[in-house]
Parts: sequence; C-alpha cells; structure tokens
Amino acid sequence: VSTQSTGVAVNMFSRKVYILVFTLFFCLSVQSVRRSGFSNVITSLHEYQTETGGFRLLKEDSSSLEATSYALFLASLFGQREKIDRNAVIQYLQSLQRKDGGFSTTSDQSYSDLASVRYALLSYKHLDGSVPESSKSALVSFIQSLYSDDKKLFSNKAGGEPDIKSTAYVLQAYELLPNKLSSDLAHNLKEVLSNHVNGNHFSFTGVPELSGNYYGILVASKVNFDFKNPDEWGKWIASKQVTSGPNKGGFTDEHNSVTIEATAHAVAALASLPGNQLNKIDTDALLEYASHISPDLKSAALILTAVARTDAFHKLFKIDITYETLENRVGVVGDRIISGAQIKPVLTVKSIFNTHHSGFDTSLTITHADAKTDLHLNWSPETLQYVASEFYSTEGKLGPVRFEYKLEFLVTDLQKSISLQINDSKTIGYSIKVHSDAVLAGKAVDVGQVVGDGAEFDFRVVTTNYDNSKLHSYPVKFSVLDSSDVVVYSVQKAAADGKDPTFHYKLSTSKLPSGNLNFKFDVDGHTSAIVTYQLDIKMIATDIKFIDSSSTQPVYRIGKTVKVSMKPASFPDLSTIQTYAEETASQRHFEMIVSSPLKTLHTIKGKAEGNSYLFELPITATFGSIGNNAVSFRYVPAHGSPIALTPLSETEDVEELSFRVEADLTIVQEKGRPPKDGDLHFGNEVSFSFQVQDSLSQKLIWNGEGESLFLSLKHETNHGKLVTSSRHVVEQDNGPNGPKEFKVFWEVNPNTEQGKGSLELVAMGADGIEIPLKKGSKTWRVAVNIGGNFSHKTQLHVLPIEGLDESVVIIPFNLSCNQKPLTSAQLGATVFFQDESTLKEVAVNSLSVARSEGAEYQVSWKWGNKAKGGNYVVKIYREVDRLRTLEKKEILQKQLLKKQAEQKRKGEPVEEQHIEEDIAPIFSVSFEFYPESASSLPFRTEFFVIVLLLSAFVVVSMKKSEIEGVRKGTAKKKRS
Repeated sequence: VSTQSTGVAVNMFSRKVYILVFTLFFCLSVQSVRRSGFSNVITSLHEYQTETGGFRLLKEDSSSLEATSYALFLASLFGQREKIDRNAVIQYLQSLQRKDGGFSTTSDQSYSDLASVRYALLSYKHLDGSVPESSKSALVSFIQSLYSDDKKLFSNKAGGEPDIKSTAYVLQAYELLPNKLSSDLAHNLKEVLSNHVNGNHFSFTGVPELSGNYYGILVASKVNFDFKNPDEWGKWIASKQVTSGPNKGGFTDEHNSVTIEATAHAVAALASLPGNQLNKIDTDALLEYASHISPDLKSAALILTAVARTDAFHKLFKIDITYETLENRVGVVGDRIISGAQIKPVLTVKSIFNTHHSGFDTSLTITHADAKTDLHLNWSPETLQYVASEFYSTEGKLGPVRFEYKLEFLVTDLQKSISLQINDSKTIGYSIKVHSDAVLAGKAVDVGQVVGDGAEFDFRVVTTNYDNSKLHSYPVKFSVLDSSDVVVYSVQKAAADGKDPTFHYKLSTSKLPSGNLNFKFDVDGHTSAIVTYQLDIKMIATDIKFIDSSSTQPVYRIGKTVKVSMKPASFPDLSTIQTYAEETASQRHFEMIVSSPLKTLHTIKGKAEGNSYLFELPITATFGSIGNNAVSFRYVPAHGSPIALTPLSETEDVEELSFRVEADLTIVQEKGRPPKDGDLHFGNEVSFSFQVQDSLSQKLIWNGEGESLFLSLKHETNHGKLVTSSRHVVEQDNGPNGPKEFKVFWEVNPNTEQGKGSLELVAMGADGIEIPLKKGSKTWRVAVNIGGNFSHKTQLHVLPIEGLDESVVIIPFNLSCNQKPLTSAQLGATVFFQDESTLKEVAVNSLSVARSEGAEYQVSWKWGNKAKGGNYVVKIYREVDRLRTLEKKEILQKQLLKKQAEQKRKGEPVEEQHIEEDIAPIFSVSFEFYPESASSLPFRTEFFVIVLLLSAFVVVSMKKSEIEGVRKGTAKKKRS
C-alpha cells in the first residue's frame, strides 16, 4: 500500500486498536446500564447478597458492610426484607466486629472505624436486632477512644484526624445503641458548631460544602443548637437545587457539579432543620432526577434517602383497594355497597417497579353516621395483600360510609416513620335495576342510541337488598337531565306494598344541547341508577359580536382586550333557531377557541349574560399575540367530548371569524457585538443582546409559551427568491422580576449554507408567519458571506483480512477552519477509481462519515481483493452541499423535461442532455490500492473487522447527542 496524498500516513493496526475497540464497547454497555436507573436495584436486590451473607455495591464486587447497610435500607424501604437471608446477614455482621469492639467494612480490613460502626448498627436495626450485649460496652469504649479533647471532635479511626463527619456518625451511633449523650460533650459540640457558622450555613475545611453543612446540622439537631432563623438556613440549601437542564432536581456542590451525595445531604439537612423546610424545594423534580441515577446500591440508597424524606415518596407506590364479601356474593357495585353485605377491606401495595411491600403497619377507620369502627389489616404472604382482620357488617345501615387507611413503617436511616394515607368513600344502599323501553316514530330505540323530539320512554324500577328480598316502601325520584346535567323534568313517587314503581316521559322539545340525555332514578338519597340515550342536534353560534367593532375581522393593538358575545342555540330542522332558556344559562358551559393554523392558542370560558355568553381575552405583550387569530366556539357537556358550534346568522353561515393584532417591532437596548456586513467563517461566533419594543403600543414584547424569536440565515435561490436556510433560537434571559433581554449566541457551524446571504431577526406570530424586526425605520438585516477554508489532518489505514479476499480501508481525520476545530459537521464521502485509459473518475462507493469526540471523524469500508488495483480518490463533502446539488439537479431536470415536451409539441428534434451531480468536495484523499492477503495481526482479523466497523459507527452515533449537549452547554456558558 502506498500513498500519493500529502500528509497521509499509512499505518498497520496493532493490539492497541483491538483493545481500544473493546474498551469502547465496554463503555457503551456501562452507559446503557446506567440509563436504566435504580429500578434494577430494587427488583433484583436479593442478587446483591453474596455467599458470605453480606451485600456488594455492584454485582461483580465483593461484599462490604457499607453495601450491606445500603441493601438492608432499600429492603426496608420497599418491603423486601422477606427476600433477604437474615441469619446469613447476622453472621456476616458478627464476623466483622473486631476485638476492640468496633467494626471493619470488609474482612480484609484489619482496623475498626466509625463509618463501619454506623453501617453495622444500621444493619442490625433493619433486621430488628442489635449488637450482642457482651460486646456493647467494648463498642462504646471504642467510640469514646476516638474523641479528641483538643479538637472536641471524633476521628473515624485511631490516629485519624478529628472531623465533623465522624462526629455526626458518633451521635447517630449513640441513638442506635442507645447511649446517652453527656452534657459536657453536648456543650463542647455547640461551641465547635458556633465557630463554624458561615452566615446561614455551616462551613468546615476539607469537607464538601453541602455535606459539611449537613453533618453540622445533624450534630446541631442532637445538641439543641439554636439556629436563630432556620428559614434562612433552609433557603440557602434550597438555592442549590438545579432548576433546569438534564440534572434538574439535583443539587450542586461548591464546584457547580450535580452529585447524588450533595443531593442526599441537602435534602437530609432540610429535613433536620426546625420547621418544614422541605417545602422550599421542587420534590417532583427531585424524583425525576432520582430516576436517572446509576444502578448500584450506594447511588440508589443515597438518592432514595432523599426522596423518602419528601412528599414525592408516595408516588413510588400504587395502592389498590378491593372488598371481599362473605360467601363471595356480589356486595359492592361501583361506589355502592349493597345493604346487608359483610365486607372485608383488602389493600394491594406495590411499588412502581412492580414489587409488593410487606413492611407496613396498616390500620383502617370506618365511619358511618357518627359511629367509628377501627380495624387492623394483616399482611398475607399467600395473596401478597393486606387483609382486614374481620368482616364489617352493613346490615341495617344506609347512606355514606368512609374508609380511612393509614400505612406506616419506621425507617431507621431516616430516624422517622414513613406514612402513606389513602381514603375511599362508598354509599350503603340497595341493589337497583331499571327496565327501559323507548319508542320514536313507532320504532323501538335501544338504550344508548339516538332519540329525538317526540320520543316516549317507559321505565320500571326494581330494588332489593343483599339477600335479594324486595323492599316494601320507599320514595323514588325520577329526573331527566340534559348533557349539561341540567334537570329538565323531575317527579317523585312513593313505592309501596312491594310494587315496582313505573315512570313515563315524552320528549317534546328540541331546546336541548346535543349529547347525553340521562334518566336518573334516586332512592331515598342513597341508591341511584342512570339510563342514558343520545340527542344528536346541530348546535350553532348566533348573534356573534365583537364588542366595540361592527366587523367580524377587527384589528387590535397590544394591551387591549378582545371582547366577543355569542348566543348558542339548537338548529334541529336546519330552519328554526331555538335558543336555550335564560334560567339554565349559568349551568351550561361554552368556550371560545382562539387558534392559528398550527395550534390552539387560547381557550376562554364564557360568562353567561341572559341567554348569551361573553368572552374576554386580554392581548398580552408577547409575540404569540401578534398576527391573525381565528375564532370559533364549542359546547362543553358535563360528560363526553366538546361539540363544535357552527357560526350562523338568521339566514346563512357567517364569514370567517377572526381578529388581527398589529404591531411594529423594533430593536432597542442593543448590546454586545452584533454582526456587521461581511464574511462569516465556519466556527465564528455571533453574540449580542437586545430588547424588542412595539412602537405602536410602546410596550416591550417577550416570548409567550415556547420560543418565538429567531436569528434567520437567508439565501437567494436561482429564481431570486429569498428562502430561510437555517434558523437559530434567540434565548430570553429571565430575572427574578421577569424577562430582562434577548440573547443571541450563534456559532457558524460547518453545516451552514455557504455563500452570500443575509441575517435577519424574525419573530413568529400567532399565525406562524414571520415578523421581521426593525432597527429604526428599516428591517434589521446584515449581508454576510458564509464560508471559509477547511483544514484537515488525515491518515489512511488499509488492512487485509486474514483468510478472506477482502480488505478494510479506514480514514480518520480532523476538521477545522481558521484553526477553530469543527465538531458537528455532517459529512459524506464517495470513493472514485481513476481510470487511466479514459482519464475519468468512476464512482465505486458512497459512504457515511462517522463523528467521534471533538473534531474527529472517520470514513471506513470493506473492499473485495478482486477490486481493480490502481489509483483511488476519496472525496469528502458536506451533506448540505449534496442536498443543495440534488435540489438544483431536480430543478434542471424539470426544466429539461418541460423544454423537451415543448420541442415534441412543436415537432422539433428533442434535445438530449445528461445532468451531472457535481458536488464540490471540501477535500480529497488519493491513494494506490493493490490486493493483498497477508496479515500481521495476532488474531483472526475477520472478527476484528466486523467489531471495528460496528463499533466505529455505533459509538460515534451514540455519542452524537452527548457531544451536541456539551457543545450547547458550552455555548450557554459563553452567552451567560
């Protein structure tokens, strides 16, 4: 293999490349596992226990006391202790206690330390056990031996440096043993804490900021330290929570890095402060952050100690309530318990990971009238449910009944009880069945089908109690309700002597909205049934008026209020308008929908005024308010989907309803380095800030929902038409009191359309139409010439495959412009054979170019050794140039076809023409290739080649999103 291209080196691969490929595959595997979150840990917790009885942090690790403590915490938190071999864990704990009374974290560790003591005591507590009494005094002596009279703190091990973390562990250990804290020690610790107060938090040298503060607060909570203003301490911690981005919900340390440990310690500190400081943080965001942590015991345990302290913890569980009945007869129908039934409440408690929780102490209070009944629900290992200890009798009872369930369990690590509550409401009543007959125009209509004016209905109501005996005397209220749940007819009958009450109704009006027509039967306020038919009546919007305007397409300005009135009606025979009664207007719901061609912008509820409705929309100072806004109306029934209203006058459909908001957008308060007319090279940065003012209303304009302001790059087509080739979001910078300014930061990336064009600032209006911004009286526009010379450093590797008539060609290269690395180029490549006989280049292969980290790229392919030997050239081109070339070719082909059709029509000779795809490459690599079969690799190369090609493509593809995220993050830092 030889090369004729300057700067192209030919190298043979070695074991280093082989190792690199498999290292990359390993990293991908780790990343894939990390993305699975802590759910894998919870569902496979027992798999972390080893033959020693202890647990390991990762399934490939050895067991440790630290991992065992974390595992037992998670087992307690999610009710999985029955899956743990308790006796094996106890033996493992005992094996790690040393002669001095302390514990070591592994069997290989020869000395005792306080961290291991804490892990051991927590583990014993999770198992409902304790340190053997025979060794407890030795353990206390070991702990006390680590106290420094000079520093007034404890050290982690003998001869170690005293610190606040070890001291916090001691105070936790004293509570777990238990061992009383002496008044002298409490006094000394208060003095130490006072010397380390830094405004509204503790600060200790050599300890991460949030962690040191947490250990200080933990110690302070045990010695009754006076925080003076704990709310300010809580605010300082809460300010460390990330409010946006991929790590939203986590907490940052002093280096602005979001870590699991910082997050766990921040939440624990808030929980330890006086008052409810946890309400200062976004617990939903915390839960979202927690779901993405890596699946190892430590990460899972730390982040879940944080979640379990907040009200977000209950979202990790699903609780289902069911009711067993004696003799397995139907005793509960929906929200009604049949009077006389014997019921037994049953709870199914599962985590969102589909694991059952067996560790709750579950109690129930049942309230009927003024009587309360307390029951306990016991865990059933057979059904994996909590079942009430006895049946609850409803014999002789009628009316509402409330079930209040309380589930509690003590979590040692949190030093608090976790409590979940769920309530259920039922009504004790009768079994009821309604027999229905409906007739319209002489034909029977089934329940649920469409009826209309003139339909007649007959009903018979049958009620029984739990033993199916008929009732003898009770009142029944019969009501007819339209789709707004407005009662249009009502009557009551007293059933007596065991006879079933009957009812008759004739529908004699069309002044009802479309939708459900409900017939409700209510027995003495505790038992009811509903039979539903459907009304299908055209609904219209009449007498539509824009207040203060006679037009159906008025024009407004920002700051004004759009007011529209509308009178809804039925239009049953498409000739007679039937408006609805005024007295029911307030019970019906109508909405005005303001929309663009792309989406709904506003939904405004109407306010009843007589039998009309008024809709009001203040026009806010946002880009989304400007432009054309279409208006429509709809009816919102009590149940079911909204129904569109057709706008109609007395005689015909009205023209399109809309309003337009006009504005004149100008740039003010421009700062930074706005671009000027001239060249922009790939890699150059455009950075400046400004505000936007509407000169008509004199108001500053901001984004509404979403992004509405863009920096557009426009180019002129062959037909002289100006088109947008790329658009970049202009970000709105918000302060504590609202928006401050807009910031432009655009790096001319290597995929940008090159050539002459212009930059414009445009806003997107309500109708999706661009609104150019002005500077003074002229449109803000900058004439630019996008381009630059690409620089590259290229290598060439050709590898014959042992045992196969094939070779692999790999060309790695980097890319820059004016010494600025280009990291996100979308490239393609074509391999040409240079035919010496015809002096032409023949395309033999089209390839994708893979991207790696930084500005590194690679193109590779496999070649049969039967390929011609000779000179080859690989041309690297931008994908954007290829697309533009194809577009131009398509235009030329259409022009040619049109010309040929015209020539045929006129009887002229048809001109034949071949249109070439001439894509200008950004650079090319020339080399000679002659088939070879020898290989110096120490392993079978066909396997290596497959792995290499797959890994090169997959790795860079998987890295793409991460690289883009890093690039954007860097860009944001530069902007800020």
